[in-house]
Amino acid sequence: MQVFTTIFAAEAALKIIALGLAKYLHDKWNCFDIVIVILSLVELGLANVKGLSILRSFRLVCQFL
Repeated sequence: MQVFTTIFAAEAALKIIALGLAKYLHDKWNCFDIVIVILSLVELGLANVKGLSILRSFRLVCQFL
């Protein structure tokens, strides 16, 4: 999971650098991507905290929207 999170975070960062933040956030798919990346990074950062299964569930549901 860490590998995919790193890849998607790098992709988002490169797109923000290339497009600029305002243009990046103008596209709804990019907004969706950054929400998923942020949730994944929060989940990785709080991996040892119990009770975060709701984050996993929310991220999973968002991917199927």
